[in-house]
Amino acid sequence: MKTKSSVMILLILCLIAGAMFAGCAADGKKEAEGKTKVYMLTDMEAYMAAGQDAQDAPAAEGGEIGVPEILLSSDNRFLFTVSYLSDYMNIGTYETKDGLVRMTTEDEKYTFVFKTDGDNLIYDKAQSSEAVLDSGVALRDGAVFELVEEH
Repeated sequence: MKTKSSVMILLILCLIAGAMFAGCAADGKKEAEGKTKVYMLTDMEAYMAAGQDAQDAPAAEGGEIGVPEILLSSDNRFLFTVSYLSDYMNIGTYETKDGLVRMTTEDEKYTFVFKTDGDNLIYDKAQSSEAVLDSGVALRDGAVFELVEEH
């Protein structure tokens, strides 16, 4: 009888340990799937050509210059910050197809299209809604957003 209860306790402990390890494995999978790519307008010539001086650009959080950026998450969500002065946030979903990244805002008011070129995204103005910078000038066709971080 004592052996039977010991076996039952051992079996229960094994089941609990197995469930704990399965939970850890699932968390690790979620973490691997939850990658985000950060792209920034590193084509400062395009930024300056739009009439924006780097020293005059509004500061983002942390005191950095407010340069346009794109965040793409692995669950096909995006955030495209064109202007730090705007109260509208370009948030929505994106799809990647035929060498293009097509981002559509949640309210479906705006669509932004970028051509992929290695680790860069290149703005396709003809297929996109207008993207107005802090200076009030539209982002130029062919502006390059470079992958600067992946986490």
